Amino acid sequence: MDEFNRVDAASVAPPDLRVLPNGKLTVLGTSGQRYMVLPSRERRDLLFLESREGVQYILSIKAPANINDMSLMQRVFANPGWEKAMRPYKRPKRGS
Repeated sequence: MDEFNRVDAASVAPPDLRVLPNGKLTVLGTSGQRYMVLPSRERRDLLFLESREGVQYILSIKAPANINDMSLMQRVFANPGWEKAMRPYKRPKRGS
């Protein structure tokens, strides 16, 4: 496992994870931005995060991503470096 996945739980505040009435999971970033968390259909070790402005990001978590596993989501987002580890996502163009 790499440094991103190792967290000293005693030294980190719990992440602000919320399940909306429609069942969608959201997380509050350190920047104050709230992101919707979505699973990847292509790869099990990726999460998609979407900002309120519609900007999409990818976050590799080095484990099977199950957004219904709140224990896993707590561990992933408890690490203060998760926002820096996000990468912009651009949808592949389909057709011509």
